[in-house]
Amino acid sequence: MSEGDVMRLTEVYDRLRELLDVELSRYGELNEALEKKQRAIVAGDLEVIRECLGRESVCTKRALAAAEARTRFIAEMNVHRGRRADEPALGKFIDESPPPHRDRLQARHRKLRESLETVVRLNRENRRLLAVGLECVRGMIRLILGETDDEAELYDVTGAAPTGGAKSRILNCRV
Repeated sequence: MSEGDVMRLTEVYDRLRELLDVELSRYGELNEALEKKQRAIVAGDLEVIRECLGRESVCTKRALAAAEARTRFIAEMNVHRGRRADEPALGKFIDESPPPHRDRLQARHRKLRESLETVVRLNRENRRLLAVGLECVRGMIRLILGETDDEAELYDVTGAAPTGGAKSRILNCRV
């Protein structure tokens, strides 16, 4: 391999490393937005939740754009190598890299997977927190309207449990 080929090859792996660094940065921003949203959900701060949703949307678009740029680059390199554009994927492409580049790229690939796993975990936790909050609100509405569960009975001023209907409502909705 000539010195020029080695230079071009180094440039290719340096460019991939740059693309992975940008992608890692974008997913880091997304994770920060998701963590902030989670704290706001727990605190019940609707204003911060709204703010976080906007930030999350921007971060998601930027992360996806970075992932697409990296995917296009890998596809171009595959075509240049005489392979199909979709083969091999990032992991295999990195595994086939020469040793000095492989180690640095594998470390970034590992960090990228960890960052994506964090996105998935935070989204799952936030979804669970919101679902529990919504169920609590639904339960309160049922309680107010007198649609109680069998386990939870309301009592009147004499200590007797009403049999249902308008008597078991906390709020009388008649006008």
